[in-house]
Amino acid sequence: MEELVEEGIIHGVLDLTPHELTEEVVGAGAYMPVKPGRLRAAGAKGIPQVVSTGGMEYLCFGPRESIPLRLRKRKIYMHNPYNANVSVSRAEMARVGRTMAERLNEARGLTAMLIPLRGWSIYGAEGGPLYNDMGYKTFLKALKSHLKADILLEEVDAHINDNHFVHRCVNQLIEFMNKQEKGD
Repeated sequence: MEELVEEGIIHGVLDLTPHELTEEVVGAGAYMPVKPGRLRAAGAKGIPQVVSTGGMEYLCFGPRESIPLRLRKRKIYMHNPYNANVSVSRAEMARVGRTMAERLNEARGLTAMLIPLRGWSIYGAEGGPLYNDMGYKTFLKALKSHLKADILLEEVDAHINDNHFVHRCVNQLIEFMNKQEKGD
């Protein structure tokens, strides 16, 4: 997606699952080596973007044996025999929140950060195997304390997969794109 934005093919971004940022910041996961700079292209191009937190509370790996030894004592959820999700520590969540804020702060276009308060994934929702209330609070504190005031930050009382949340994100992007089109 970042490359398509850089090439000018995409004119508005709805990025609900920027989970590669977590792997980039932590330095581990199935998507490593991640191309550095996640969440920078739309901002650099000045195109409208709406961003959320989907899947950012865990690292993705392949089969259980692909998980580095240093991470095997963490909460692990096996999505299937070939896909493991490993929880992110509170300290890592703070670093991810700060990094996300720093990158969104670079944006030259209209930018919104929408947070689903009832879960960032099926696994990370309350009652899910990777639920981490303190981790979410740590992330949000870091994000809020570093995010510029001109970036819309909205907490939505919904799960990321709820229709209400998805409609809110889509409507925000449409509003931004209409505003940009009118030159507001």
